[in-house]
Amino acid sequence: MTIDSPILGIPMSVRRLQRFGVGHFTPAHLQVKCAQLEKIMQRRTVPHRPFFSVVIPAHKETDYLLATLRSLAEQTNNDTEFIIVCNGEPRGSRTQRIAEESGFTVIHERKGGVARARQIGLEAARGNIVVTSDADTVHLPSWLDAIQSDWTTETETPRVAGFGPVHALSSSLLYQACSSVQNLTRSLQGNHFFFVAAEANSWFLREAALSVGGYEKDCNYFEGSILMKKLAELGDLRSSVDKRTGVYASDRRTLSDRLRAGTQYLLGIRSSHVRYAVVR
Repeated sequence: MTIDSPILGIPMSVRRLQRFGVGHFTPAHLQVKCAQLEKIMQRRTVPHRPFFSVVIPAHKETDYLLATLRSLAEQTNNDTEFIIVCNGEPRGSRTQRIAEESGFTVIHERKGGVARARQIGLEAARGNIVVTSDADTVHLPSWLDAIQSDWTTETETPRVAGFGPVHALSSSLLYQACSSVQNLTRSLQGNHFFFVAAEANSWFLREAALSVGGYEKDCNYFEGSILMKKLAELGDLRSSVDKRTGVYASDRRTLSDRLRAGTQYLLGIRSSHVRYAVVR
């Protein structure tokens, strides 16, 4: 388990991605950066039946999206397709244009909702394994290779799902502390899933997810955790402790919102703000 700390620092490859694609850019700069990404994507080949389908929901993510897309474009695993689900914005939004002009497959969904977007991506995926992350998250180049290595580890029961560390892409000491606690929780769970925010970095068999109905479309928080709880009933669900499977996520979603939603999840409380089916 890696402790998030400004003393230990964030890897230089992640810093480079931040410099490339985090912040506000003029239309001219956006055009140049999208063109650079498109050249990288043109060098990638996608098999008809890829091993991985990476699904990224995106809603008004222009402050981080370029960094996320570049981290995906630079993945060393080529047996992969990427699906960006732009949701809750008008067709032709800035978010959609950035993803399309960067050479990515984009699905437009008029209705908002992160769980709905993930479900749409799941249904469109062609890969055997669906990997989920977020549009304010960056990934090391070997991220998918590390997940594939973790997936092929022999287990007593058939593998159905897994999840990995999520580190803080922020200088906030509070956010780093919360990330470290969550990563410790992830590492202690092993293949006995109890609860952890599994949205930004999880993977699962596509057919298994579809067999349990996929995501609860009305979820506002922890839609990945709910799906993991369902999948844990079907076979081996393992927490990866390999540092290479980790991702780096921003603190765009406030800590107070996450803590409130997490408390409600654990207590089985429903509210108009956090609408999901609690899966025990």
